[in-house]
Amino acid sequence: MASEKANTAEPKKNETLVRRYIEAVCRGDHATIGELLSEDIAHDFSRDGIHLDLGRENAVAWAKRAGRVDVEVLDLFASDDKVVGRYRFRIPGDVVLGGKKGVSAQMTGIMIARIEDNKIVEVWHEQDTLGLLLALGLAIVPMA
Repeated sequence: MASEKANTAEPKKNETLVRRYIEAVCRGDHATIGELLSEDIAHDFSRDGIHLDLGRENAVAWAKRAGRVDVEVLDLFASDDKVVGRYRFRIPGDVVLGGKKGVSAQMTGIMIARIEDNKIVEVWHEQDTLGLLLALGLAIVPMA
């Protein structure tokens, strides 16, 4: 019976850690963002076929460039070492390569974060990147 309590406490702790991370992103609190990410965090944007080993410093630099991001968490829950979230956020156009200053677009997505030693070590994203690019007025050109 004691082991069941230990198993249910860890997911809640992981969920709290991810919620702290999202709140730090919304506040532009780069020190907390850096504190909660592992040094060699990996991001996998699997729908786009992109896997980025950004590392903590690059992830923090991207967050600084993006500025404050208003993220609305629609759902957040945890199981074992994973936390799943469904979210919606607005992103400024000048954060996206080729985007324009003064324009913004809304994006929805789902993320799964893996937690190890009280740090976010891996994040998988499924988000509407095409919808975001089109909303920012960017042309989509097929690759030759």
